[in-house]
Amino acid sequence: MNVSKIQSYVGSFGVMSYKPAFQNYMISNYQIIINTIPKFREGQVESFDVGSVDDCLLRYIGHLEEYQKETQRNLRNPIIWFREGFREILSIPIFILSWFGIISDRTLNSIKNSLIYKVISGLIALVTLVSGIVTIIVGYDQSLKLIKKIIGIE
Repeated sequence: MNVSKIQSYVGSFGVMSYKPAFQNYMISNYQIIINTIPKFREGQVESFDVGSVDDCLLRYIGHLEEYQKETQRNLRNPIIWFREGFREILSIPIFILSWFGIISDRTLNSIKNSLIYKVISGLIALVTLVSGIVTIIVGYDQSLKLIKKIIGIE
């Protein structure tokens, strides 16, 4: 597998501040895996480097295990299905902008993970759910009359 791809998978778990041995400077945002693998080929690998890669991968595996447990719990909850379905439907215009290169993938993810987006999509989902329940209980004709009355058409 590509080393750069592995480093991007582990994300922030694979980055640290690093002080090389016998040096008087620090390297911030040191990518552990990308910088350690070449040291194996050169024969300059130290136990600290190997331990750092091991720790990085163990932290990432732990994160993935917790994410898997949370996702498994969420699979049993139909309310979460409804919420996530609405988020995906509402994000279609944002995806289209990303596909055409108008916005970056990073911007796409920041929009989808923002609190404002989550609140708006949650409110739209709630209104849709309530309106669906009202329509089922009252009936289509009376729901239409109620909506017209609220809007002021009738």
